[in-house]
Amino acid sequence: MKFEKKTDRDRQEYVVGLFCNTYNCKPKDLGEFSEIDYLLYKDSKPYFYLEIKGVKKKPMTNTGQVKVSLRKLVALQEKYVKTKIPTIICWAFTDGIAWQRVDELTGLVGWGGRKARTGSTYDEELMFTMNISKCKKYEYVNNEIS
Repeated sequence: MKFEKKTDRDRQEYVVGLFCNTYNCKPKDLGEFSEIDYLLYKDSKPYFYLEIKGVKKKPMTNTGQVKVSLRKLVALQEKYVKTKIPTIICWAFTDGIAWQRVDELTGLVGWGGRKARTGSTYDEELMFTMNISKCKKYEYVNNEIS
């Protein structure tokens, strides 16, 4: 079951636009049920994969760490190993974004997640946690997105 809302999708599209403007590339949305959100192209060649994780109602400036499911990281790792195309994970906060290449992640693994929701299988699972200081960051200007 997907729990993504239109506001989540709007934020995701905004963030991919930031990457495309910064790196002068074009996005290909890999589909609603793909394990990775986008493949970005530069000069008509694959440039990097991009996975965007929404961090709702939380500012980047007050966050000491970023989290993602280990299951998601395994899927991203598999894509990178098989294709050798750089693979980036990005956390979209209310006031900015933080990102890092999958092959440059360092952190801790432990059990975690969120309060279980009806219809969800993986609300509680193994999670990867990394200090946000190890990420590249961009703070939104003048409340670009909320």
